Amino acid sequence: PGENWIDGEFDDSLWLEGPAQLGYGEGDEATRIRFGDEPGNKHITTWFRRAIVVDDPGRLNTLKLLLQSDDGAVVYINGHEVVRFNLPEGEITPETTTLRSGDPGFLPYNLNPDKLEEGENLIAVEVHQSRPNSSDVSFDLELTGIEPAETNSRPFVTLALTADDLLIALGRAWPIAVDAFDLDGQIDRVEFYAGEEQLGQARKEPFKLKWIPKVVGEVSLTAVAWDDEGASTRSEPERVTVGSDTGAPSIAAIHPAPGRVTQLTGVTVTFSKPVLGVDAADLLINGQPALAADSVGETAMRGGLILPSQSAARWLFHGQPSTASRMATLRRKS
Repeated sequence: PGENWIDGEFDDSLWLEGPAQLGYGEGDEATRIRFGDEPGNKHITTWFRRAIVVDDPGRLNTLKLLLQSDDGAVVYINGHEVVRFNLPEGEITPETTTLRSGDPGFLPYNLNPDKLEEGENLIAVEVHQSRPNSSDVSFDLELTGIEPAETNSRPFVTLALTADDLLIALGRAWPIAVDAFDLDGQIDRVEFYAGEEQLGQARKEPFKLKWIPKVVGEVSLTAVAWDDEGASTRSEPERVTVGSDTGAPSIAAIHPAPGRVTQLTGVTVTFSKPVLGVDAADLLINGQPALAADSVGETAMRGGLILPSQSAARWLFHGQPSTASRMATLRRKS
């Protein structure tokens, strides 16, 4: 194929390609390769190339290579010979035959990863036969990078949010607090994220950050804790809602209207926005709370309230903004 076929710059655009196992003659090949025009005088050598990408070879402690080659092979990484099986020492030519015939299956090799480069790497293999009339060829290869065993314990981190934090105001500074610790070292820093955007970081306890939301909607908050050995852990996400109208609700309407009534069977109060947590205790009648409520519907709180026995009633409500009911219907128990 040319002297530089083991280099990454070699043009292999006209080469055939296919998945492993590659070969002929045994019937278990995923890709059947050619052996020439004469069955009794087959090609002695078949050449293979494959490019791989390695992001950070410096993190690898060793390489584990598994090679299947019937009858023998030489393996190169980025132009450097790393494995030679069943072939003589010295120069290898296209006509070099193997020392013996046979297929031992996958053979393992432990390699130094120093031949790898960051980015694209080229693995080249030449497979040789023992004789021109050999009945079969088999080739397959697996390369695995092994990182050193991790002995450092990763840190622990959780967002310390409360129920009151689930709805926050647009444009208003809001504190985010984190619980973080490390079993075998110290926390170096904690990074705070809203979605993929990093909001900032804290380098000492208490791990807190003031965040000013700038967009209305649901936001996923996370925190990443780093220890003093470079290990990190990301917290489980917490979802909060940023709203532009988070002020306290007001009473928009009361029915019946304040004044004299001949018979009071119920009172309906409509709020200026959805409210959460309005119940019997929020209804004050001459300063005394009602005693019970029947039910809370999807769009309104309805049902009977057991009211203190007064002929004149002053209705006062308070509640927290939410996506709950805007209307409360209260009636006196007969």
